[in-house]
Amino acid sequence: MIRTCVAGASAAIASAIFAVLAVSSLPGSSARAEDAKKETSADGGYKMVAPLEAIMQVMDDSVFSKILDQAKAGKFKDVKREGLFLAEIANLTSQEKDHRTNKEWLGFTETMKAGALKLAEAADKKDEGAVKAQHAAMEKTCDACHEKFRDN
Repeated sequence: MIRTCVAGASAAIASAIFAVLAVSSLPGSSARAEDAKKETSADGGYKMVAPLEAIMQVMDDSVFSKILDQAKAGKFKDVKREGLFLAEIANLTSQEKDHRTNKEWLGFTETMKAGALKLAEAADKKDEGAVKAQHAAMEKTCDACHEKFRDN
């Protein structure tokens, strides 16, 4: 299941995810508690390890940009997986330290998560038209967020 969820991500990201999961799943590991402390910021929130720009670049290059071709080829299982991955990236970006209390930022991340879940639902129904429409809606959300936060 985990391998399926990250198959669309780059090999480096997938390897990092598997390494974290392997270490964190060891029963009774005292290292887990220490690692968890290191993964929180001074304000008690989640501390991202990778820069947001890198996460977004991989997401766009390795996931988002390939969805329409996958749908056209009838690879709806892949599209669904990518949609769920994008929803999780939206969850992750809602925790970005510089913006996690910004209501407008959180609105964009929530809209993106909802859109990604709708995209996954459309893929589950094998509805290429709905996948295309949802992809376009998500792209508009991306552009609006980038205009507000990245490009200024």
